[in-house]
Amino acid sequence: MSIIFYGQETVAKIYYEAFEKAVKYLRKNLLDYDHGRYTLYIYDSNENMVKGLTKFSNMNIEYASFFINGACAAPINNKFHISHHSSFSTIAHEITHEYLKMYMGGGSLKLSWMNEGFAQYFDYNFCRDNNKYKNEYISMKQSIPRHFSLYKNNYIPLESISSGRQWVYEYDNGNRGLIYNETLITVLYLINKFGLKKIKGLYQDIQLSKNPPDEVFKKELGLTMNDIYNQVKKLNEKDVTKLL
Repeated sequence: MSIIFYGQETVAKIYYEAFEKAVKYLRKNLLDYDHGRYTLYIYDSNENMVKGLTKFSNMNIEYASFFINGACAAPINNKFHISHHSSFSTIAHEITHEYLKMYMGGGSLKLSWMNEGFAQYFDYNFCRDNNKYKNEYISMKQSIPRHFSLYKNNYIPLESISSGRQWVYEYDNGNRGLIYNETLITVLYLINKFGLKKIKGLYQDIQLSKNPPDEVFKKELGLTMNDIYNQVKKLNEKDVTKLL
């Protein structure tokens, strides 16, 4: 592990520790995968992180600028760029994307909403199961049901946040919090209803299948994505609290 930091060394060490804990958690709970040697780039501002993405990971400036309002980017060729504004759950979230990709056999992941929902699921549970990050867990546990109650009528059909392009469109058009909340609750609902093993297996089957995702959903769960969307919207705040 290498750490290159811009700013306070003590902050860099805190993020390094969070990274190590998240990897350990994912190896135990998702996939025992050796990610190899990572380089962590830790920045004192989002602006410097964007510059680092272009300089050290050869990301074009247009795409790198997408992260100007973010906190970190998913690892790129074992290089992980983190802003001082990152939460511990966000670090776990982005590493989860890497482990999900390996769990699914590599390559680009289908269904952005399910990919993001699973990353939310694991980052939430990472904070829940680590006392050092309990404050983030408590904050999420309190805010997620309230957000659901306020905004569930604005939830977006799952078919409309399935591709990467659709996801970025909603993200860039003011629906960032909405789609992350919606996809977490949707994945929690499915796991509560069918079990984690079943839903992880379902996502693998979707990834490997040549059939449209909706056909896989219908075959394995007896539900389409629109059925799932409508069932989630029928939940109430207390239901969501129980899922958490």
